[in-house]
Amino acid sequence: MSQRKEYRRTWMARKRFFARSKTAAGRVVTLSSDSDSDDAVDVQESIQTTETTNMDFPTLESVSKISDASDASGSHSDGPMRAGAWDLLDTECLRESDSDSNTGTDGDDSNLAAELKTWFVDNDVTHSQLDKLLAILKKYHSDLPVTSKTLLKTPEQQNVDLAAVSGGDYVYFGLQKGLCEVLNDNEDVLSTLTEIELAFNIDGLPLFSSSSYSLWPVLCYAMNVSPHKVFIVALYGGKSKPCDLAFIEQTVNELKYLMLNGIDIGGRRVKCIAKMCVCDAVARAMVKCVKQFSGYYGCDKCSQRGKYVGRMTYPECDAPLRSDGCFRSCTNSEHHTGTSPFCSLPIDMIVFFPIDYMHQVCLGVMKRLLLCWTLGGKKTKLSSSQKSQINARIAQFRHCVSKEFSRKPRSLDELRHWKATEFRTFLLYEGYFVLHGIISDEVLVHFMCLSVGLAILVSERLSSNAEYRRFAHDLLIYFVQKSAQLYGPEFMVYNVHSLTHISMEAEHFGKLDNCSAFIFESYMQQVKKCVRSGRSPLMQVAHRMHQKNFFSRPLSPAVVVKDSLANFSCQPPDNSCILESGECCHVTRIEDGNVLCMTFANSYPVYSSPCDSCIIGAHKVRLSAGALKLLPPGTKAYKALSFTDASKSEVVFLQLLHYI
Repeated sequence: MSQRKEYRRTWMARKRFFARSKTAAGRVVTLSSDSDSDDAVDVQESIQTTETTNMDFPTLESVSKISDASDASGSHSDGPMRAGAWDLLDTECLRESDSDSNTGTDGDDSNLAAELKTWFVDNDVTHSQLDKLLAILKKYHSDLPVTSKTLLKTPEQQNVDLAAVSGGDYVYFGLQKGLCEVLNDNEDVLSTLTEIELAFNIDGLPLFSSSSYSLWPVLCYAMNVSPHKVFIVALYGGKSKPCDLAFIEQTVNELKYLMLNGIDIGGRRVKCIAKMCVCDAVARAMVKCVKQFSGYYGCDKCSQRGKYVGRMTYPECDAPLRSDGCFRSCTNSEHHTGTSPFCSLPIDMIVFFPIDYMHQVCLGVMKRLLLCWTLGGKKTKLSSSQKSQINARIAQFRHCVSKEFSRKPRSLDELRHWKATEFRTFLLYEGYFVLHGIISDEVLVHFMCLSVGLAILVSERLSSNAEYRRFAHDLLIYFVQKSAQLYGPEFMVYNVHSLTHISMEAEHFGKLDNCSAFIFESYMQQVKKCVRSGRSPLMQVAHRMHQKNFFSRPLSPAVVVKDSLANFSCQPPDNSCILESGECCHVTRIEDGNVLCMTFANSYPVYSSPCDSCIIGAHKVRLSAGALKLLPPGTKAYKALSFTDASKSEVVFLQLLHYI
């Protein structure tokens, strides 16, 4: 990078030297023409000849050639006049040299401006903050603009067309345009890409606590292009949710065209495949035009009729499944409320809308369980001392959480403020360790059926195995059936019932992260940060999305849970891993092309019910069995969490299962 800057600085200096040499030479011609016009013409011809032969990188030789040509051309004005003219040329050259050595170059200011634009959009800096920074930098970089509006000016900002659609404001960014921008950033993928698998998301995004105004973006990303980059296809904004589905019709129409004709990328025709549309239960029912989960026929996977017991419940686990043909023919008319725009696409209307385990399991079932333990009936409610013990263990578990987790675990006292990632951490990793020995064995075993079943479906390795998927399905069926006995019939709401169908999503899409809303929810927070005030929120988002497309740096790759040892940290808690051979280890030092690890052989399971915990990557080793080993840096390993138990004689390793 430094070499490129130095080359550009030298090139610019030489270019200015050449331009000013021409100016100075022109002055020589003017001075000489007073005494002899023919001499002026001769000098002009000499200069033109020199320009032709030395266009690229002028040197001092070009100046001497001009002098030689002037002497050879015949009579000139007297010596003092000619010397004075060349003194003027020398002065110009010296001034150029001084300016280059004492001040910054235009290239430096240009690079600084580009860096400022990137910093602005990547860090969500306000315009007023950037204005203040520019006022300071202007003193030392005169070529920088004074205001942020001048610095960030882009022609696309003037072309945002708002329309009145579905009872609010609407802007369409374009599906093909977004795909082209994403794929152009991945030139290595373009050479081998033959088809694009598309995932969509439609959901509401409240913006203000004191206003009902909300955004409803239509989001998309290419599933088979890494790193995954979400982009906005269309955006609706209003003081209520859309009154109809007109705000998604333009997206559906363009998607239909691309599915039929493909998309031109880099001069190649690439096929487009619509794989899924991920939504929470409310948005999914809205875009499919079916009854909500609170209706008697609210399940979009089976034809079960719900039972109302103070709330709508779905106690059956073996109701007939719905099919695309039955859905399109409206066999169960009580399930439908209209015709969805998605029905015009050549897709399976049942498979295309998967169950989202982020909303329905993490924010649904897991949150419901914890609320039953903290606020429920006497049979399962935790005492104050039990909650204190659990909170103490959660506080200890915080220290082993690695950088792959966006949030550290919080105590049960803040349960109402937990986010989806925190419920996922409790469900997949910490639940057993903070509950074991505190709650009853019956309740713990029931919870572990949910935890192990979801762990299998989230794991990339286990979810691809049909036998493990069947085992996970059986565990979840048992969990649903047992829930009514432990927590009452009111517990059997739609989210709990959806566990009976979620194993089918792993069969269609692989691990559950492939069809979850986690990646979309992360992007939604970026959209929310684009709104700085209540004035025209939709326009603010549209303008800042254009700025991000122009100036933002490419996204870093998604978290990789299987990598070479050389890429692991040497500092806890990010130095724990499990080798492909099954050995648990801590990376302690990386030097001289080798990785020094504390390895632990002969691991054994943490628990054996409902299955051997080693199957889902939960191992326990003895501290006394540790041994230092030098391993090649390319040794493959899985990222893990690790912590020492209370006795200080054993270490627990938990393999990371999620990757978003």
